[in-house]
Amino acid sequence: ASIQQIIAERDAAMAAAEEPARPGIQSASDEKLKAVLTADQQRLFASLFGGKTLRFNFRSQKWAEVLDWIAREADLSLVMETPPPGVFNYSDSKDYTTTESIDLLNGWLLTKGFTLVRRERMLMCLDLKGGLPEGAVPRISPEELASRGRYEFVSILFPLDGRPPEAVLLEVKPLLGSYGKAEALAQTQQLLVYDTAANLRVIEQIVKKVPIPEKPAGPAPEPPKPVLVVYPIEHANPTQAGE
Repeated sequence: ASIQQIIAERDAAMAAAEEPARPGIQSASDEKLKAVLTADQQRLFASLFGGKTLRFNFRSQKWAEVLDWIAREADLSLVMETPPPGVFNYSDSKDYTTTESIDLLNGWLLTKGFTLVRRERMLMCLDLKGGLPEGAVPRISPEELASRGRYEFVSILFPLDGRPPEAVLLEVKPLLGSYGKAEALAQTQQLLVYDTAANLRVIEQIVKKVPIPEKPAGPAPEPPKPVLVVYPIEHANPTQAGE
């Protein structure tokens, strides 16, 4: 709500201002936005919208050369046993962040049965013909999901918070992609899912919508045990008192 208000105020000020004053308005608005964000959100904001930008201009370029280029630009080490077949043809005047650039390439590579995975300081080109190699897919927290590209494969442990593991797994399985996998960990109340970041964002919302069963009421109290008591009769008729 605070961000919406800041953006509305900025847009109103920009519409009323002359061209020379607009950069100052934009800068002041950016500072207000940063003040609203937590430290973790500021780091995420910087990873999504900061840093260098790239442009694509490839004509019949071999995939090995394309992937070597993106690894250098992303300051990562390329790990590749088998390069994707064919060549890459793509030209675009739009500026892309390194995350968006890797995601654009992944959209093409998935059609060829390959994918790019970022793991620590490595950019790994994986052949998916034998399925998704789970050991190569990085494990991230749900909070890190926003910093990953739509087509980027990652794995996440979603907490179930008391939701029935098998019921959650039943809801999630139809949402998995071609290479996605899900496993319910009943003892630790978690759901382990391997898939693209785009699918995992949807799965995260579905997991939260599965209702948490109400805790059963405690056992009914035991009825009082009978006790033998003798009441002495001094002045009344015992038979009548008994009746």
